[in-house]
Amino acid sequence: MTRARKYYPGMGTGLAEVAWLDDEDLEFGDDADVTIKWNSTDSVLEFLPLVDDTGAVRIGNGTLDMDFQVMMGTATASVLFDNSVARVVFEQCDLRLMDTDILEFGDDADVTITWDANSLNILPLVNDTGRIEFGDGTTDMDVIFFAGDTLNSLLIDVGGQVVTISSSVAGSGSARALLVDCDPLAGTDGFRAGAIGITMDRAIGQDFAGGWDGNPDTAFRVRQANRAVNAVSRGAAQGIDIEGRNRDNGIVAWARGGFISGRNDNLGEVDNLWGLFIRCENNGQINTEAIGLDVDMSIDDDTGNPTTTAIRIRSNGIVAPAILDQVFLISHAQANGWDNLFYFNAVTGDCVEAGTLTKSGAGDVECDFRAKCSVNGVDYWIPMFNTAP
Repeated sequence: MTRARKYYPGMGTGLAEVAWLDDEDLEFGDDADVTIKWNSTDSVLEFLPLVDDTGAVRIGNGTLDMDFQVMMGTATASVLFDNSVARVVFEQCDLRLMDTDILEFGDDADVTITWDANSLNILPLVNDTGRIEFGDGTTDMDVIFFAGDTLNSLLIDVGGQVVTISSSVAGSGSARALLVDCDPLAGTDGFRAGAIGITMDRAIGQDFAGGWDGNPDTAFRVRQANRAVNAVSRGAAQGIDIEGRNRDNGIVAWARGGFISGRNDNLGEVDNLWGLFIRCENNGQINTEAIGLDVDMSIDDDTGNPTTTAIRIRSNGIVAPAILDQVFLISHAQANGWDNLFYFNAVTGDCVEAGTLTKSGAGDVECDFRAKCSVNGVDYWIPMFNTAP
C-alpha cells in the first residue's frame, strides 16, 4: 500500500495547524474502522468504531508510555494517569458512582460495593468468604462511627487499645447506649453462652510483673455515677438491673435473675474464695436507711403451691466436700457493733408470736415473743425476751 502524507504550511516549525469543521469525520483504518468528529449538536468529541464493541483507544503500548491528564475546570483540579508509579490520581475532584452502580474488587469481582439508593451493600461473590480489615495489626488507625452527632459514637481507639461507646441522650423507657437483641431459634440446646459473651484469660507466663497492686483482673465492670444536684426531683442511681423473666404464656423449667459463681479449678490455688461480695459504702449523708442486701419476695397469683424461701444456703460439694465451719459469720471491725442482730418488722402469723413455750417433757418457758423454725419438717420455737439480762 502506498501511504500518502500531506504537509501543511508551517509543519516542522511549530506553526502548522490542522482544522476539522463541525460534524466532519476523521477516519482511521482501511474501512474507516474508527472515526473522530466534533458533534456540534451535543458539543462533544466523538470516537466511534465502525462496528459496536470493537477496537480500543490506547495511550502508550506498555513499553513506550506517557502520563495522561484530564483537567477539571482549574489548573489544580485534574485526573492524572501517572505512568511513573502506575497510579491514577484525583486532585481536587471527586469520583461518583450513581445508584446501583457497582465497584468491583478482585480478579473475579470477588467483592462488590453498591449503593442501592437506600443502603451501601458490601457483598462477597461467595457467601462466608473473605473479610473486611481495617489496618493489619502493625499499621493501624482509629475507626469511629457517629450516631446523629459527635456526642453519640462508637470509637475503636488504636492508641488506647479500647472500644468506646459514647452516648448522650435524654432518659426514657427506651433510651439506651447499646442494645443487643438476640432471638434464639428452635432447638434442643439452651443459649448458654449468652447474648453477650465476655472472656478474659490471663495466660501462662503473663504473670503480674514487679508485684501486684491489689486490683483484680475484672472481666465485666459497671459504674454509674450521679453528679447532678437533684434538689427538687430526687432521681436515683443504680449500677445494674438484671431480670430473668418468663413472659406471656411461656413455660420453662425455671427462671433465674442471675447466676454468680466464684470458682477455683483443680490444681488451682487461691488465698480466699468468694461466691459473691457485696459492699455498701457511705461517706456522705443518708436520710432514710442503708441496706447491704435487700430481698424482695413478690409471689402473687400462685396456683402451683410451691415452697417459698427468701434466702437459701446450701453446701453442695461434689467430691469429698468439706464441712462448713459456719453457716453465718457475723463480725465487725469497729467498736460500735450493732443495735439488733435481727429486726422483725411488723410481722404477723406464725413468724413471731407472743406467748408461752413448753419445753420437752416439763414446764413452761416464759417469753415475750417466739419465732417459729423447722428442722427436718418438725416445728421448733425460738424464745425472745424484751428485757436485757
